[in-house]
Amino acid sequence: MQNHLFYFLIPLIGVGACLIGLGALLTPEMASKYFGIKATGKETHYVRACGARDIFIGLVLLFLFWRDDRQALAFVCFFTAIVSSCDFLLTRIYGSKLASYLHLLATFFIIGYGIWLLQYQNVAT
Repeated sequence: MQNHLFYFLIPLIGVGACLIGLGALLTPEMASKYFGIKATGKETHYVRACGARDIFIGLVLLFLFWRDDRQALAFVCFFTAIVSSCDFLLTRIYGSKLASYLHLLATFFIIGYGIWLLQYQNVAT
């Protein structure tokens, strides 16, 4: 099966999510600033949880890419969009408006990418 250039965004997204998650685990105060809701002290526990979540999402994407399972990748994209939309709502209400729009943009991107994966899978098989 031929691979389209856009298909190779998955490993970049997966590695990126893992690196963001690792950053949240190691430097939660800085990561929270970039997330859009600044946290300090004991408030950083949620940041570490989000970091673990991002590492998990990244590893799932990398595993499914390795397995070349486009349909499962598409549905993981849709499920990840739920996470991203919750990030949007949280940052919109409690944090940086600019960061909230970046989360919203990520939500639309990941939904569109999931749709593309489903359509491309049907064309490629």
